[in-house]
Amino acid sequence: MLSYFSVIPKEKRQFILTTHNASVAVSSDSDMFIVVNSNSKQANVKCLGAIENKNVKNAVIQHLEGGEEPYQLRRKKYNFNL
Repeated sequence: MLSYFSVIPKEKRQFILTTHNASVAVSSDSDMFIVVNSNSKQANVKCLGAIENKNVKNAVIQHLEGGEEPYQLRRKKYNFNL
């Protein structure tokens, strides 16, 4: 299945993935993050865009990394920056 998707140009393929795993989301070099606030009845888009967008980056750090402190520990351990 993955070999099938590798021959389709990036502009013509789409994966929709939901995760709370920062490694999956950030390491996959996603073009679009959609951060949603929700309850049992409704969902609202908090922010969307690439990780380079300041609001998206902050939301990813807060929601997927667990906040600034865990992000800094992980960043130092694996030598990376968002």
